[in-house]
Amino acid sequence: MIYENQYYKDIIEAVGNTANMSKIISDIIEANQTRDNEMIALWDRYNGNVTIKNRTFTDVTKPNNKIANDYRGILTQQIVGYMFGNPIKYTIDETIYLTKFVDYNYALQSFLKRNNYEELDATLENVLAVCGKAFRLVYYADIFDATAKEDEKIELIMKNIKPWEASVIRNPVTDEIDYGLIYYDFDVVDEKGKVTTLKRVEWYDNTNVYYYIQKDKDYVEDYLVETAVQAHQFAYVPVIEFINNNLYKGDFEKIESLIDSMDIALSDSVNDLETFSNAYLGFFGVEPDVDMLKAAKNSGAFYIPRNTSDDAANDVKFITKDISPSYFTDLVNILNDRIWKFGAGVDMSDESFSGAAQTGVARKYKLFGLEIKAKEKERFYVKSLRQMFKVITSFWMNVKNVQINYEDIKYIFSRYIPTDITVQELVMLRGIMSDEAILNKLPSDVIPNVVIELQKAKAQRDGESLNLDNIGLTTDTPTTGSVENAQII
Repeated sequence: MIYENQYYKDIIEAVGNTANMSKIISDIIEANQTRDNEMIALWDRYNGNVTIKNRTFTDVTKPNNKIANDYRGILTQQIVGYMFGNPIKYTIDETIYLTKFVDYNYALQSFLKRNNYEELDATLENVLAVCGKAFRLVYYADIFDATAKEDEKIELIMKNIKPWEASVIRNPVTDEIDYGLIYYDFDVVDEKGKVTTLKRVEWYDNTNVYYYIQKDKDYVEDYLVETAVQAHQFAYVPVIEFINNNLYKGDFEKIESLIDSMDIALSDSVNDLETFSNAYLGFFGVEPDVDMLKAAKNSGAFYIPRNTSDDAANDVKFITKDISPSYFTDLVNILNDRIWKFGAGVDMSDESFSGAAQTGVARKYKLFGLEIKAKEKERFYVKSLRQMFKVITSFWMNVKNVQINYEDIKYIFSRYIPTDITVQELVMLRGIMSDEAILNKLPSDVIPNVVIELQKAKAQRDGESLNLDNIGLTTDTPTTGSVENAQII
C-alpha cells in the first residue's frame, strides 16, 4: 500500500510517538477493512461456504438442493501443484563464492530445511491463489542449547501471516517497504473471568518492532509484553508482501459468477426431479383447493370430476414444458468450458487432454494458459523472495558473519508435468547448454538437487572416494569438508 506523500510524512513523524501512532494505526486498519473482509469471504468460499449453501425459498415445502461444485478448490490445487509440486530449488552462485560455496550453500539449505520451506512455499501460494496477496514474517528466536556455539544460539524463523491481518507501507518514491503492520484479535480475561476481544498490533520499521494493544478506540503500548519496543536485528522491514498479480486478485475471483451459476443449474435440475418443476398442472374447468394441491404433490397425480357435457374434454395426460432434451447438458457444458477457460485452468477429465494418445508435448500445448498464469505468478514470487533474502542476509552478515549477497541466490522453478524427454535428447544438448541446465530438465524425483549431483559426478570422474555421510542423498549436507565446521544460520 502506497499512501499520499503528506500521509507518508505523517507516518514518519508519528513513529515512536504513541499518541500519534494510535491514529495512524486506526486509519490503516480502517482503510484495509473492506479488502480484508473480501479476502476473508474468499477464503470462506474456498473452504466450502458458497452462495448456494445459503439459498432459501419462501415455500419451505419446495425442494431446495444445494449442490456446490468445488471449482475454487480444484483451480487452486491445480496451480499450487503445477508450480510447487516440485519445490523451488534455492542455491547460490558457485562461481562467485568458490571456496566458501560449500559452507554457504550448506548453511542456506539447512536454514530452509529447518523452516520446512516446501510446506511454507506451497501454503503461501495456496493463500495467494485464493486471496490475491499474502505475507511472511521473518524473526529470530533464542535456542536454549548449552552445547551450541555462541553464534548458533539464535535461529531465524519464517512464518506465513494471514493476508487480512497484515499490511505494508511503501516509500512513495522508491516503492521499498518502509513499514510493516501485523494486527490480530486477542482475547483478554480480566480478574472476574470476563473475556474481551482486543486487537494487538506489531509495527515494524527498518530497526525496531513496536507493540501496541487496543484500549477502547485507541492503541497504547502493549502492556502484555515485557518491552514495547524491541530491536529486530534486521537492516530492513522483516514483513514481506507477496502478490498474486498486479491487481492483487485471487485466481477465481473474476469467475465466481460462473461457478455460482453452475451450482444453481445443477441444484435446480435435482429440484426438478423432486417436484412438478418439469411439468405444469392444468386445471380445466376445475378450481383446485389446498387439499387437492397437497395430494398432487404427494402422489404425483390428482382427480378431476368427469365432465358429463363434453366427453372429449375428459383425458389423462401430462402437461410438460417445451424444453429441448439437450438444453441442460448444453448449459452445463458451456458453464464448465468457460470456468476452465477464464480461470486459466485445465480440465483433466477432458479426453483431449487425458486421452492415452496424448503426448507430453501435446499436453504442454494445452497447458499454455496455465503456464502463462504460472509465469506471471513466478515473477511476482521471485521479486518477494529477493526482498525476503535481502532481509535475511542482512541478519546473517551482521550477526553470523556469513557474507552472502542476496542477489547471488538463485530460485529455480520446475513444473510438475509429464515429460517425454529422453536420455538421448539430453545427451544431444551437451555442448549447447551447461550440464546444470540440462539436468534441471529432469523431474526432481530423479535428481532432487542438481548442484550436489554435479559435485558427486565430478568426484567420481576425479577418482575421489565418496563419503556418503558428507555428500549424502539429501539437499542440506555439504559435499566437501567437515559437517562440524559448516556454519548454522
